[in-house]
Amino acid sequence: MSGIILLTQRIDYLAGQSEWRDSIDRRWLALIEQVGCTPVVVSNIGTGVQKLVNKLDVKGVILTGGNSLFNYGGNAEIRDITERCLLQLAMTKKLPVLGVCRGMQLIQDQWQTKLVKVAGHVQQQQMVLINGSAEQVNSFHHWGSFEPTEEFVTFAKTEDNVIKGFKHKQLPIIGIMWHPERIVPFREQDIMLLKTLFNL
Repeated sequence: MSGIILLTQRIDYLAGQSEWRDSIDRRWLALIEQVGCTPVVVSNIGTGVQKLVNKLDVKGVILTGGNSLFNYGGNAEIRDITERCLLQLAMTKKLPVLGVCRGMQLIQDQWQTKLVKVAGHVQQQQMVLINGSAEQVNSFHHWGSFEPTEEFVTFAKTEDNVIKGFKHKQLPIIGIMWHPERIVPFREQDIMLLKTLFNL
């Protein structure tokens, strides 16, 4: 294995048990192992996550999907705190970061991009123009943006001009609005994206 990739988790509330639970789709673990790395799942513990990052030999970070951002109606503020801390640490250490769906939205919010409600973007299959090529992926989001952030270059968008993928001009930070873990078998394009980002 080529190193540790940190994976963040969504937060679910189980009303019957009055419990807040961290959870992650196990397909993420399979995808990270397929690209040759060791997946390590991060609990939503706020700024305490810094101790974990400093103790491990981290290759990169993936901010996974699920939950709306707290300032866009979400109910999991501790997740926002955890992921913002991870993003700041990654930027300081020049670690690669992949933001997926909500993870991309958190990156956009970090750079003061205003998200807006978008219609028709919850689909099992959606055609997206990625690096000039029409590709079929999935889409599970209600918030998005149409204007690129100055520090980022857009490489994927839909016919209605919703941004579906961008990369930072200087830092190793990429955001995508589809879920590569939910496309099984995994797309070769997504495997190559991960390998390229994480220098594998």
